[in-house]
Amino acid sequence: MIAETAKQFVSPGFIETPLTEKGLENEKFAEAIRRNTALRRVGKTEEIANVIAFVASPEASYMTGSDILAAGGWLIM
Repeated sequence: MIAETAKQFVSPGFIETPLTEKGLENEKFAEAIRRNTALRRVGKTEEIANVIAFVASPEASYMTGSDILAAGGWLIM
């Protein structure tokens, strides 16, 4: 059976949120995140929201079963 609705997944990298706030206060930890991310920074919640908005939009109507990695280049480092 073919799905009638698109199913997308968004896999974020390290994102600045209230849950990550304490960890980012540790400068060694924060530097390790920057060093291991191609964009050399922590992501913002708005950036992940933009990815979600795209995959939920009509512009992504031919996508289904996709896992969108929004990790600032974490896997290429």
